[in-house]
Amino acid sequence: STKSGVYAVVGSAAMLCGFKQMTLASVIIVVECVNDLSLAPVVMLGVAVSMAVNWSLNERGHDEEVIHRKELPFLEGEAPHGLDSLVALNLCDPIPEEAILP
Repeated sequence: STKSGVYAVVGSAAMLCGFKQMTLASVIIVVECVNDLSLAPVVMLGVAVSMAVNWSLNERGHDEEVIHRKELPFLEGEAPHGLDSLVALNLCDPIPEEAILP
């Protein structure tokens, strides 16, 4: 029936948001897939509840949490603070004299 379809749409948006922590993108993707803009407020509510539960359980999204728990190598979104004073030129090796064109 129609009610079960709405539950499925809200649940899929909440699940996507819970895994990836993409609130607005989850709402837009799911509402566009069902092509029914009237579901947007209900989907937004489901996504908000999903984010509240996720933030109370994890500090990151599900995929990042799994990476940290398995201790896999992972580049953080922010550079280490030790690199704040450096520019790209500081990280390059000096050019050998033979490599400089006349």
